[in-house]
Amino acid sequence: MPPKAAGGKSKQGQVKKAMQKAGASKAKKKWSQESAKTSKQAAAVLLDAQGLEKLKTSIPSMKNITTASVADRLGCNLSLAKRVIRKLHAEGKIREVHKNGNFLLYTRIGGKEADAAAAVEEAKTVKAQKGKKGK
Repeated sequence: MPPKAAGGKSKQGQVKKAMQKAGASKAKKKWSQESAKTSKQAAAVLLDAQGLEKLKTSIPSMKNITTASVADRLGCNLSLAKRVIRKLHAEGKIREVHKNGNFLLYTRIGGKEADAAAAVEEAKTVKAQKGKKGK
């Protein structure tokens, strides 16, 4: 076979054209475009007077009380929310539904349960007062 003419198609010429076409169709990625960062509010570590007021009024009236819901309501971190929940449970203002590992689920005390909890608290205070008088 005789050699091909200079104007003919060669393998190297085809490869070069293919590379040029592939590079032209592919747009270069621009790293300068950054997405806008969302502003994150810092969670409170201590409760202020406004947080204490919310604690006394809104938390015991919630149907489902979890650490996440309390932290969201009060605008505090989760460790503070856990302590708040434990305190309310110790005071008898909320009732434990489920406790497993790190998940705490409590609910409000309503109707008969509220009356029973109030009676227990009253009995404790009366018993404590009688104990103090006898000594």
